[in-house]
Formats: sequence, structure tokens, C-alpha cells
Amino acid sequence: MPRIMRGLLCVVVVAGGCAGVMRALNDDPPPAAETNLGKSAAQHYAEALAAETTSPLATVMAAERAADQCNSELTRLTSISRGGGAFIPLYNADVETLATVRGPRTITAVSHECSDLAQSLRARVASLTAPPPPSPAEVAQARERELAARTVPEFDTTAEQLEQYVGEQTTGYRATAKLHGTLDAVSAWEVQVRRGTCYELVWRVDVGAALGDAARRGVYALVQLPGRPASLTNVLHGPGGVIHLFCPYQAGTAVVLLSVHGSRTTELGHGGLTVQVYEKTVTEAEVVRLEQDEARAKAFHQQRTREICARCERQRDRCLEGGQQRCSSDYDWCLEGGNLRREDCH
Repeated sequence: MPRIMRGLLCVVVVAGGCAGVMRALNDDPPPAAETNLGKSAAQHYAEALAAETTSPLATVMAAERAADQCNSELTRLTSISRGGGAFIPLYNADVETLATVRGPRTITAVSHECSDLAQSLRARVASLTAPPPPSPAEVAQARERELAARTVPEFDTTAEQLEQYVGEQTTGYRATAKLHGTLDAVSAWEVQVRRGTCYELVWRVDVGAALGDAARRGVYALVQLPGRPASLTNVLHGPGGVIHLFCPYQAGTAVVLLSVHGSRTTELGHGGLTVQVYEKTVTEAEVVRLEQDEARAKAFHQQRTREICARCERQRDRCLEGGQQRCSSDYDWCLEGGNLRREDCH
């Protein structure tokens, strides 16, 4: 080793250790030490492989021993002894010098060997300790749990319960026209309505047809009556349901669209469905009363909306004036408590 390098190493060693350093650098390392890494690590690695036939825990333990052995040998080869079991790392020494001092096995090669060994062991341990893939039965059970978690109660209504519900909703009505549609696409119908007549639409899944998984979250009817805003309501009640058209105040065409929520709104299921139209005649006086009741309900709703919006806006303004955070989200929470959204306040 060059004399200048030896002197530099002596400078970084505490007093009294320079002689030991010089002797360590001048002494040739024993050949056995150079092969200890390969022998010891390979032995532990072989134990790890053999342990695969016993248990994953044994493999993990053997792998840890191999990694520890590799790391300790790497530390020894990149250090010089001070005596008493202490080591001084030669971080500032170049690889060529260490290769000269330590023999033909360079530090770079040792480091690469340790890295490769560690990666191989980690891969084997991961493959042995990873949970086994679920069986077909477990996959089916998981799917059933997922579907149950997002199923509305009405989906499980029986055909007998549907007919009982239909009887309750159509008491005093007479059956008139029949309409047909499909569960494989969005179904829409046009119904001619008159003032002085109330309407109920009863839809049923045809024999041999079935609702799909998307219907588990509900089947929704978008209803547009003449002169009134559109409404969206869940009309699922087992293998069918009832769509309320109530008593229109204007004559014209009512549009009814049946669909489901979600990314695949066009699929209710598979097969056909039938819609039975029910009608009931009411007097003009009763229609006027219904109009007045609806006007009072609308005025009450508008007044309630104004009050909730004003209260939430005052809370938001006080929050902003105080320099607090989350004012916007707290405002939304306040509106949500009144079943309102921001657009309802404008």
C-alpha cells in the first residue's frame, strides 16, 4: 500500500491505534476468511431452501441467518481491526486498495453478492408467507357479502308481498292499458293523462326474466308530468313495483323512464317487463283541493329552505370572520342537515 495512504489512515485513528492499523494493512488476510462469506451464506441459503418442505417459519429464520452472515462478512471485509473486537470502517479507502489488502474478492463483488442473496431470499420468503389465493367458493361468498352490503331492502320483497302492495295502492282504480318493455335497456313510455284522473303504473318482471345485480341498489322511475318538474323515485318492490303519477292538473303526455343508478344504468336485468296502467276518476273539486294542498306544501318548503340557507350562511360568515378553517365544508354539513345543497340556496 502507498505510504501516503497509510499515513492518512493513521491520522483518522485515535492515539495508540496507528501501529495496529499498520500491522493490519501489511498482513495478508487468511485465505479461509476470503471464502467464509460464500461458504457461510451459501450454507444458510441451502438451509432456507431445504426448510421449504417443513414450514414457512423455518424458511424465514434460515433466510435471516443467511442475511446476517452476509452483512457481518461485508462489515469485516470493509473494516480493519483495532483489537478487542472493535472495527474501524475504511470508508475513505478506494476499492482498488481494499482489493489489494483483502485479496482477490473486491468489496464491490461482496456487496453485489449480499444484495443478490437478499433479493432472492426475500422473494422466496414472500412466496411462502403470502396467503393462498381464494378458492372459487370463497370468491363466491365474498361476492355475496358485497352484494348484500349494497342491496336495498325492497330488492328482497317476494312476489306475494308485491301483489299485496299493488292491491293497497290501486284500491278504487280500474286497470286500463298495458305497456311492455325490456330489462336489457332503459325503458321509457308515454302515457296520455287527463285532468280529473289519477294514475298508477304497476310494473312486473315477465316470467323467465330477472332483475340484475345493478337493481340491488334500487330501480328508479323518472316521471315528467305536464306542467310539473320531473321527479325521481325508487319504485322497486321485489319483482316489480308501483310508479305513482298521482292526479295531473294538466292534460297532456306523461313521460316515464325506468332505470338503475350506477355506471351501467342501461341494464335493469334480462328479459321483458309489463306495465299495467290503473286509472281513477276524481271530481273537479277534489282536483282543486289537491292543487291547494300542493301549493301550501310548496310554500312551506320554500320558506323552510330560505330559513336553513340563511342560518347556514350566517354560521359560515362568522367562521370566515374569525379566520377559522373548514368554513366551506362546515357550510356544506349545515345544509346537508336540512337535506339541502348549495344550489338550493340560489
